[in-house]
Amino acid sequence: MTELLPTYELTFEKRPGYLYALVRSDKTTLEMAKEYLRRTAEMCDSVSCGHLLLERDVPTMLSAVDLYFTTLYFLDLMNGKKIAFVNPHDAIHDHLEYAFLSGTRAGGHYRLFHTFPEAEKWLLKGQIRDVPPIN
Repeated sequence: MTELLPTYELTFEKRPGYLYALVRSDKTTLEMAKEYLRRTAEMCDSVSCGHLLLERDVPTMLSAVDLYFTTLYFLDLMNGKKIAFVNPHDAIHDHLEYAFLSGTRAGGHYRLFHTFPEAEKWLLKGQIRDVPPIN
């Protein structure tokens, strides 16, 4: 019997001040998560982004151990970039929050949000375009 691995859709869009990435899937695996995170880091490097907004439209979670090590893996790949994550799935929000707490303690500059507008506001806060003009 052949078992099909979960597939995902990953799209990118360069926006003013950051790179936007959207990953969609019905399920997740460790291999899949590492692959889309690696591809995201490569795209970020190729467009010289320092800020990333990653929307994760995946209603399932990795195990706590896999999530912890995946978080550290992505932290290493992103090397100091500011990252806002959007998770629209309330049922898994607390589990993701734990991973982000672990990653932040390990030096990551990222946060988890429920909505896109709050994530974008945090991500762009402090950029040059947010500084009021001098009168």
